[in-house]
Amino acid sequence: MIDLNETKLTGNLAADPITSAVGENSVTRGRLIRSNSHKDRESGEWLKSEPMAFDFEVWGNYGAALAEKAKKGTSLLIEGSWIPNHFTKEDGTKFYGLRLRVNRWQIVAHAGAKIAANAEKKPTPFAKRRRTAAKAAHRTSDYRASQARARRLQSCGLRHRQARR
Repeated sequence: MIDLNETKLTGNLAADPITSAVGENSVTRGRLIRSNSHKDRESGEWLKSEPMAFDFEVWGNYGAALAEKAKKGTSLLIEGSWIPNHFTKEDGTKFYGLRLRVNRWQIVAHAGAKIAANAEKKPTPFAKRRRTAAKAAHRTSDYRASQARARRLQSCGLRHRQARR
């Protein structure tokens, strides 16, 4: 019987992760929010699904590092296995759920990074824009076809001579 319990998720932190002590160890808990998007065939618009929330926990110093580096809105990739998350509240209400025990995490983008990157962009000088446009024109389909033809001839042992412009 195969016993596979691994999951990879990407999403944004709903709030700052919280680290708490558990005996001699520590655990960092947080919630990841994600939503799927798809293109509507009829209208051509991008539609988002309802957001989904996933609770996760990271143990030890690895979790403390996450709490230090990641804040609300940070995009994360987390990998781990699902564990039961059952508890009873003080009023006697029972809760049943799952929590992802993370064994690997990676920051994809910090909160507000896109806004900050756009604010720091400087206008491109005219000469540099012309060079960039020339490079883009150089990569046309004619150029690609010429390179493909040269590779085919070279594989046959022949040389391809390009006309200089």
